[in-house]
Amino acid sequence: MKNYYNILGVHPSSSKEEIKSAYWQLAKKFHPDLNHNDPQAEEKFKGINEAQEILLDDEKRKDYDNRWRAREEQKARREKTKAQQAEFFRNSQNAAFAVTLVIILFIIALATGVLTLGTANGNKTSKL
Repeated sequence: MKNYYNILGVHPSSSKEEIKSAYWQLAKKFHPDLNHNDPQAEEKFKGINEAQEILLDDEKRKDYDNRWRAREEQKARREKTKAQQAEFFRNSQNAAFAVTLVIILFIIALATGVLTLGTANGNKTSKL
């Protein structure tokens, strides 16, 4: 989705007069008849026209603003989910490391005789 406000260099709270003024300045600057040597001027001019067409029509601007807001909210939710997943992954890695460390210490304790295993009836089993 194109950011029409950025195309015209105006703020979303800009008035119609500010949008018209920005449009005319840019239209003069990028008009294809005045920029024969600039192959991108025509594309820029088309984008400027499209932006002013949307932003100067109250209904189209309202619809555009609603769609833009929904898009930004969706983007924020995606970024939040991504951050939560990264945090979960870091926590999972930390938990896996802790479990691995406990298992290693358990094995070392068994191997050095610091810890012995017993059976259900309380008799000690042989060392590893």
